[in-house]
Amino acid sequence: MRSERNTWAFFLPWALTDRGGVNQVVLHLLAECDYQPLLVEGDWEAQGETRRFGYPTVRERVRDPLAGGFIRYLVRLSDTVGRLWRLVRKHGVTVVNAHFPGTEVISFLLLRRLCGFKLILSFHGSDIREALGSRGLKRAAFRWMLRRSDAVVACSRGLLGEIEMLEPRMRKAAVVPNGVDPVGPPKTLPIQEREDGTELIVTVGRFEERKGHDVLLASFGKVLKCRPRARLWMIGGQGKELDTTRRLAAEFGDRVTVFVDVPHSQVMATVAQADVFAFASRWRKGEMGEGLPIAVLEAGVLGLPVVSTRCCGAEEVIDDGKSGVLVQLEDADALAAGILGLLEDRTRAKQMGAALQQKILKDFQWRQAWRLYRDLAA
Repeated sequence: MRSERNTWAFFLPWALTDRGGVNQVVLHLLAECDYQPLLVEGDWEAQGETRRFGYPTVRERVRDPLAGGFIRYLVRLSDTVGRLWRLVRKHGVTVVNAHFPGTEVISFLLLRRLCGFKLILSFHGSDIREALGSRGLKRAAFRWMLRRSDAVVACSRGLLGEIEMLEPRMRKAAVVPNGVDPVGPPKTLPIQEREDGTELIVTVGRFEERKGHDVLLASFGKVLKCRPRARLWMIGGQGKELDTTRRLAAEFGDRVTVFVDVPHSQVMATVAQADVFAFASRWRKGEMGEGLPIAVLEAGVLGLPVVSTRCCGAEEVIDDGKSGVLVQLEDADALAAGILGLLEDRTRAKQMGAALQQKILKDFQWRQAWRLYRDLAA
């Protein structure tokens, strides 16, 4: 039953959408929240109160002290803090949970002294890596934020290690893994039906360098030499490597298909047709990588056998050799061997898929994630 007095404010520095890893995390936590949920969006174009995705939403200008000059921020500090103070008082906010936090969170830290709410920072991957790449005043500001917040959350142990590279002296640090919803029968049609008599390998991930699509394509060339009926479907959002990926994929003709910006409901229906789910993400600590690979969770909950690189968070999901196959980063030969092993031994592949599905349904559900968040605010 939702509390009538306590409000949990989820802050995002952008307008929430139904696409993208961080957006999905916030939407699911909103759904599980047993406080009064409030969505606060950092928006400089349109301010005011509305409802988004069925939740009360406040669009507000949250100033970043370092974006327009620190002196300018100080001049406007009373206006910034005043607006946020009225928001907190009006809605009875007792917890502010900032996702993908940047230095705009400093405004909430200053306000917390006046209002007494708790501030929880949630990091997902590229946010903390951006902080690690900062210098001077900005780096010092991130470290101060980490020390002064009531709790700092990482979505995997690997990512928490990267946060500790920046600032080990946090009041409270916790790992709250991302979750996944149990999957019933598909409610939508797949973007494409697989061809009869083929062996289908699928991957999902935005077309960016960190997703390692070039490594996967190199491994697929090796798979084809042994399994000429193999096909590779690559599903992802637009990114800087999309043109390069399309060029590399074109070398395989109709054996590789690239799908761009597929609705999430159709992604799941499409992935469900696969024989193997392959994930080639990179991990350069403090520079690029996953937080926790949601695509692997979603493939696992479908019961698919998974081959993944040992990217950030993968070892926390997959028990190598039991619930999937883990291979070294950047190793196309090992990735190909892992895929071939599952295609050649379907009984073993089915057992691994079932084991991964059982683990995910047990340990990676959104209601569990919410309970861990709630405990942090106690």
